[in-house]
Amino acid sequence: MTDNPYQAMAKRFLEAIPHNQALGIELIGLERGRARCRLAGKPELQGDPERGLYFPSVLLTLADAASGVAFVSALGEMVSVATLDLRIDYLRPVAVADALVVDAHCYRYSGDVGFVQCDVMAEGSDVPAARVTSSFMRRAAHRGETA
Repeated sequence: MTDNPYQAMAKRFLEAIPHNQALGIELIGLERGRARCRLAGKPELQGDPERGLYFPSVLLTLADAASGVAFVSALGEMVSVATLDLRIDYLRPVAVADALVVDAHCYRYSGDVGFVQCDVMAEGSDVPAARVTSSFMRRAAHRGETA
């Protein structure tokens, strides 16, 4: 991946979420409004031991992370964002022996809300294992309020 103005920002965004680090999600491609991430297969991510398949939530987490990066890069600034909505259609199972790759595209954003679509695939395949549509919101700066 070549250096671009969004690379350091996207890397910081991914690393700010401990769960992304624990899973080993890595950024492998980036341009404004688009992100490509990869997750190597590991036995501990196996949810179906009989068939050797991923936990479905692993695909969801990878898609959420890549979609967040796509939105932040579309905004062009490092800001805190929140997932407003995420819909995932699981289309086919993926063996944990295969790495996962996701391509996310922020196809529209207006003000503080962005809309992202992505496909999750086994690495080397062009057939989606899951298709995801999500929306994100830029979070307001913390002003000392309490929840």
